[in-house]
Amino acid sequence: MTALVLGASGSLGSSLVLALRERGESVIGVSRGPQPRGLECDSWIHVGRYEDFAPPNTEWDRIFVAFGSFLVAPLLESTTEDITSQIQANITAQVLVTQRILKSLTPGDTRRRDLVFVGSTSSYTGFSGSSVYCATKFALRGFLEAMNAEWSSSNIRFWLASMGSMNNDMGRRVPGVVPAHLLEPLEVARDIVHAVVRDTSAFQPEFTIRRRWVP
Repeated sequence: MTALVLGASGSLGSSLVLALRERGESVIGVSRGPQPRGLECDSWIHVGRYEDFAPPNTEWDRIFVAFGSFLVAPLLESTTEDITSQIQANITAQVLVTQRILKSLTPGDTRRRDLVFVGSTSSYTGFSGSSVYCATKFALRGFLEAMNAEWSSSNIRFWLASMGSMNNDMGRRVPGVVPAHLLEPLEVARDIVHAVVRDTSAFQPEFTIRRRWVP
């Protein structure tokens, strides 16, 4: 099996690489940044913009779309650039890269393909101080629900994995969080991979991984 991870240099992206390699899958990392030291991939593709990316060939089984951006700011304190950059990074780029991936497939291809997207608990609940981020995650959820409907007669599956705040730079920017109470990215990545790689008819198009800390 061959998987591509878009956003592989990020916290969750690099954890997805590790989780996939633990299961013996070949992994191609795709990122706007350099390959992190010590992160082993079968190959590494550097891109200027994710929305311009298309798989180098059709020999892939799963693509994990793990890039995005997070900004904590009330709407009235957000600049026009803040708003448009969040929309571009969290929904526009995902829609465009999905279109390029699907266009790269050979018509009539019956191979099973999994396109796995990273959502957030913000895909379901609006949180104060991150209205634009929440809006993009709600939009991503709607987009993927529509894609599963459009491609329901194919062997292509669109997944949305939504999680609470993780113990990384993004999660630690959430006001009031305690790092010890945050989700560990590798644990989240393993849960995502486990859900997707099953070679059965089981398909859970949306699933959440929430935080629950009991002192």
